[in-house]
Amino acid sequence: MPTKKMTATLSEKKGVILLGDAFNMRHPAIASGMMVLLSDILILRRLLQPLSNLGNAQKISQVIKSFYDIRKPMSATVNTLGNAFSQVLVASTDEAKEAMRQGCYDYLSSGGFRTSGMMALLGGMNPRPISLIYHLCAITLSSIGHLLSPFPSPLRIWHSLRLFGLAMKMLVPHLKAEGVSQMLFPVNAAAYSKSYMAATAL
Repeated sequence: MPTKKMTATLSEKKGVILLGDAFNMRHPAIASGMMVLLSDILILRRLLQPLSNLGNAQKISQVIKSFYDIRKPMSATVNTLGNAFSQVLVASTDEAKEAMRQGCYDYLSSGGFRTSGMMALLGGMNPRPISLIYHLCAITLSSIGHLLSPFPSPLRIWHSLRLFGLAMKMLVPHLKAEGVSQMLFPVNAAAYSKSYMAATAL
């Protein structure tokens, strides 16, 4: 399946607000494009609603900058998850990759907070990057534990180290591309919490 990846960058062009895949693209593995777009529309609507004059370029520019910050946790979480899943869920003859793929399936089917937590991330109901990092690390450690059992032989230890390295190679570049500080410590976290979470509760 042909795919494109494009992280969001703030557009300074007057009179233009980019939404959807014109602004931000990710791997379609979790079919999240429309979810991010609808989230963007909801956030932008809440920000534009108080304005009486949409012709005020200075105020619109401030709104767009706020929009970019507020959307970041949601979009970055979904983007990172989609791009990571596209690499994890592909069948491979490599033992370390296959162990991670099987570990991911086992984690998703284990029930309880593991399944509900991942489903909340996949469905956009929990747009918190720290939750994403927690679950991806848990999948990695669970896969390593499965790979080492029933006895941690030298070969199994080697494959476990390779699996950990693969997990970092999948996660870290996506986090860097999205902006770690913007994801984990949004500039206007209070505005994010108030505007986005209140809007999604309606």
